[in-house]
Amino acid sequence: MQEVADRPVDQGRVHTDAGAGGVKWSQDVAKRKAASAAQLERMRTSLGKGAKVDFGVDVNRGSHGPVWRTTDGGALVACTAVSKVYTDVGPGRSTTFSSSGWAGTAGVPWASSTQRIMGLTVLKVSAGAAGEVSVAAESNLPYSFDGTKYTG
Repeated sequence: MQEVADRPVDQGRVHTDAGAGGVKWSQDVAKRKAASAAQLERMRTSLGKGAKVDFGVDVNRGSHGPVWRTTDGGALVACTAVSKVYTDVGPGRSTTFSSSGWAGTAGVPWASSTQRIMGLTVLKVSAGAAGEVSVAAESNLPYSFDGTKYTG
């Protein structure tokens, strides 16, 4: 298990195979990545021309763990990250949330905002040297919100 926990992972890409130091991600992980990209594109499209949407992730790298061994010889590895979505709807425009995880933000016209969400993902690493990595569980919670109110 220590071997898997020490393996470096390029945070900018999801490797599709176990070659060249990559991780053998399950099809589920590839589908989740594609769904996230599609969601960002839908957001950009819905805000229209002149709007700006940027996405980033601050990965919290701990020394090791927590890691739990599974009954089949694999492991469960807990990972945390803070994702950040910055939105600027452009001059003379605003966006309003009908609901939000951040108190006091719904019903307010925003010219721009930065939403941060804390994510916890538990990865399942299959037993064996070339084990596939899949998502066993995940949870997301509002972390912080910063915004500029539209003054119109």
